[in-house]
Amino acid sequence: MPYIGKEPAKVPVTAADIPDNSITAAKIVDGAITISDIADDAVTADKLANSINTEIAANTAKITNATHTGDVTGATTLTIAAGAVDIAHLSATGTAGATNFLRGDNSWQVIAVPSLDSPIITGTLAVDPSSTVTHTISNWSDEVTYTITPTNCTVGAVNASGQFVITHTSGVPSYTIKATTDSLGLDDSATVTKNIVLNLAAPTLSSPADAQINTNVVYTITSTDTADTKLILDLGSSNFTYGSVSHGSGSKVGNTVEVTGFTTNNPAITLQFTAAATYSVTAKAVDTVGSRGDSASSSADSITATSWSSTGGTKTTHGSYTVHTFTSSGNLVITGAARTMDYLVLAGGGGGGCNRTYDQGAGGGGAGGYRTAQASIGAGTHAVVVGAGGTGASSSSSSGGQGGNSSFNSLLSTGGGGGGSRLADNENGQDGGSGGGGAGPGGNSGSDSPTTSPRQGKTAGGSGSHSGGGGGGIADGGSNGSGNQGGAGGPGATNDYRTGSAEGRAGGGGGGNGQTNGGLGGAGGTYNGGGAGGRYHLNGGNAVGDGEGGGGGGGGANSTSTGGNGGDGIVIIRYTT
Repeated sequence: MPYIGKEPAKVPVTAADIPDNSITAAKIVDGAITISDIADDAVTADKLANSINTEIAANTAKITNATHTGDVTGATTLTIAAGAVDIAHLSATGTAGATNFLRGDNSWQVIAVPSLDSPIITGTLAVDPSSTVTHTISNWSDEVTYTITPTNCTVGAVNASGQFVITHTSGVPSYTIKATTDSLGLDDSATVTKNIVLNLAAPTLSSPADAQINTNVVYTITSTDTADTKLILDLGSSNFTYGSVSHGSGSKVGNTVEVTGFTTNNPAITLQFTAAATYSVTAKAVDTVGSRGDSASSSADSITATSWSSTGGTKTTHGSYTVHTFTSSGNLVITGAARTMDYLVLAGGGGGGCNRTYDQGAGGGGAGGYRTAQASIGAGTHAVVVGAGGTGASSSSSSGGQGGNSSFNSLLSTGGGGGGSRLADNENGQDGGSGGGGAGPGGNSGSDSPTTSPRQGKTAGGSGSHSGGGGGGIADGGSNGSGNQGGAGGPGATNDYRTGSAEGRAGGGGGGNGQTNGGLGGAGGTYNGGGAGGRYHLNGGNAVGDGEGGGGGGGGANSTSTGGNGGDGIVIIRYTT
């Protein structure tokens, strides 16, 4: 409205002139007040400070030390002093932290950095002392580096297949492993720990000889680790019986013998196989009270158990021995492993001499050669030869017959020498295992013994004026004949192979006597040996029994007298049952 009269002076309106709340937003026409309507410096920072601060407070944020330049609606620059706004002054949902960021929805979000997968390890978690074991990283990648930290072991490099070798050095081994990368932007994997069990050291095992079933076999286990508390002998079969153990206590468990309580000793285990076969036997050590692993098996011992048998001759037993007695030739047949045997080989005794013409006794026959030996006899057929006794002379022109040789396992015994007869060239006894006695007038000598080596008997006696000399025995020589007494045969010897008791054998034959009145034949050698010498008109006596190897007695002077026959030999073989 125009003024009437003079226009009043213009006076600025101040805030004091405007009642509270008298100007509201509804009373201001949109766009009616513009920047150009506001006089320069009419609105100052002081005039705006309270209302701006109130507005900021209403929006739950505080800005201090703020300065403002430029137009309110135009481009502005807002500077916030260092440290003026921190996390504590920001209001958002969730929990603030150094690894969080503020989302557009005014919430805190954790920044999750992915990490590498932990190495997955396969392989045996046990190792023998000072040995190696190979482990594999099954999720191995060539874009990842693996950091391995060993304890009581060394670790080789990881190869292109993810494998690495652990070598035990001392104590209980272990290692840690993790995966790392500098190029993938991923965190290290979690650390994986691998504890490795240290096995016991393997024991050693003896190697007994092959054996027959049902006979004792001894295995000795030698411990090589002080931490073992049990030793196990593994025969790979239950075909055995457990006998005993030298240290600690043992028991059969399936195919094994388990021994405990042996402390620092090395137990010797006695057992018997019950079936013929070849067995592979091993041993191992066990820790029953600690954390050590079972040892590896020892080197295997191969042993053959055989089904053993023997036939031939007359088979008997006494004490711990089985005996085969041969009184005639045959075979010893062995099936199974070799076995140590004792044997006596006795040859046949020589026959006695003869005198049918003169008053002179003939010589007695010598005992058969007598030898003993011991040897290992293996499987197979072994010939046994038994010599027969020599035949007594039935003519003055021939001496008594030589005894037959006996043999076994290359051991040869020579038959006894025949006794001398009356006629020239036969008056001296014959050489043999033991010598034959002399005949004829006094001075004819008995034979020596034997031509083989070693000597197997003794020398015979020489003739007397009417009597023949005694044949040599095994233990001593025959006696010389005398005027009215034939020489005695040499004594034999005793042996217990057959029965376990001493049995005498192999005495020389007694010399004959040719006197018509009162003459006596010589006695046969002691120990069931030679036959007695005949006296006038009588034959010489046969050797005592078969299988004794004695010499036959010399015949007395008579047109029908003969010398006695020598005894057959014998072969006796024995072994522990």
